[in-house]
Amino acid sequence: MQGNCDIVMNWYVTLFCITGIIELVAGVLMLSQRRRHRDRSRLLIAIFFLLTAVVIAVVMGLMLSGRYVKGDHILGTGAILTGFALFFLLLLYPLEVLRPNWINPRRLLALISPWLFFTLLLLALLPFGQTELHSPAEILPNIYHSDVLLRVLLSLIFIPYGLWLIFIRYNWRNSSAPKRWINTIVLMAMAMTVTFSLSRTLGILWISYLHMFLYVVLTAVILWMEFRVRFKVPDNTEEGAFATEEGAFAASLSIAEDKPMAETVLTTQELVRDKLTAAMEQPEIWQNPELSRGMLCKILGTNTNYLQKAIKELGYASYSEMINCKRVEFVRREIEAGNKENIQDLFYRAGYRSRVTAWRNFTSITGKSPSSFGLSEPSE
Repeated sequence: MQGNCDIVMNWYVTLFCITGIIELVAGVLMLSQRRRHRDRSRLLIAIFFLLTAVVIAVVMGLMLSGRYVKGDHILGTGAILTGFALFFLLLLYPLEVLRPNWINPRRLLALISPWLFFTLLLLALLPFGQTELHSPAEILPNIYHSDVLLRVLLSLIFIPYGLWLIFIRYNWRNSSAPKRWINTIVLMAMAMTVTFSLSRTLGILWISYLHMFLYVVLTAVILWMEFRVRFKVPDNTEEGAFATEEGAFAASLSIAEDKPMAETVLTTQELVRDKLTAAMEQPEIWQNPELSRGMLCKILGTNTNYLQKAIKELGYASYSEMINCKRVEFVRREIEAGNKENIQDLFYRAGYRSRVTAWRNFTSITGKSPSSFGLSEPSE
């Protein structure tokens, strides 16, 4: 029996070590991206990866030296404080992607003040001793102890922060990543944190395995996004430079409806077609990377059936083809006009938030790759 336990722990130590190496490599790679793009979000995620590697190295050292306290699995103060400090650092990354340069010392202090308050209280109680918990069943009977209550609160405090990031208003003009991708990162971070809390609370080894697996998957997703998908926000992009309210679009499109018709009464389908034509003449609409078929129906005041018929009447096979044609045509006109300084800025302004998707659509629609215009392919 002891031999089986040793094998399991050896596997755990091995996977723990592999996770640390992956985080170290990821941190170095993101620092290289930071040097290329000068983006604070990339610096924040690089620091997160590197600090994670340092924490893993410290824990590995304690394990190998025999000083690792197994009983610390049950809401251990050290694990709780370290783990959730890393979690808050991780959440700064999608926040910075959502709102570039929004974070400053004052806002950061206000953001972390609840967590900081509970943390300082718990640290103040340490000199008076810590309630030892040897099994999950001991948590509830000891919840009246201040240190236990604080450890439980610190294990749950990540939930409102994650939900806040999911529902925070998205400004697509200032963000270099789609909102759904940011939500994916936040949800994965929360899942990773849930498994961490459960592993600290229940002391079950397979949950720790799951936690490490999610750590590696999240790291891989972020690296893929940073090296293959995400754009750099153009330096000349200013918040509020473009209209963002659907109501403004809809109001402008209603002008055609209000104009008197010369002895001609348009059918509903003809009206939708004319409004769609007018909408596609407004870059603010198709440049929105979050634009969807449903959103366009709302702007036009119609349903998907009328919209699809109108799209076909304009000569497009589908909604996606229409939007991509508008975006690619914008980029091609800019290139032919001599604007070749930064192809990524052009794709960004056109409404793309994925380098690979932009490049593929441009090649598919024009029959030529941007490289044929003297522009280089997106780098890894």
